[in-house]
Amino acid sequence: MTIDETDPQKLQSLSQALIALQDDAFLEVLRLVFSKRIPYPEESAWHNSCYFLGIASNLLEDESDGEGGPVAWSGWSMSAAAYPDLSKYESWQGPEDGFAEGGQCQSCSVIVRGIVKHGICPVCGDDVYMT
Repeated sequence: MTIDETDPQKLQSLSQALIALQDDAFLEVLRLVFSKRIPYPEESAWHNSCYFLGIASNLLEDESDGEGGPVAWSGWSMSAAAYPDLSKYESWQGPEDGFAEGGQCQSCSVIVRGIVKHGICPVCGDDVYMT
């Protein structure tokens, strides 16, 4: 399938199709794309690089006092979305709680979030275990 990159309607259709995907299917599409694209291909002999899906989040720390007082949010935390390691599961029903699992890759130290406990680090490709 080829998409005319100059046609805003076709790009809009592609984006709508991606938005409609469940988290696991969306992550799989991006894994397939990111495995074939390199940010700096002309430098690949001396510069390792990869695309990955990142998740930024912050938490509500203090709600408004009801009289228009300030709402306090925590600082932002960043993590990489780990790919599910489906070889560790007998059957796959899809994600239940979104990216509820978290951990850190023991090989490259990247903080990861996942839709299952057993994942694959999107940066180095090693196994990650999340809780």
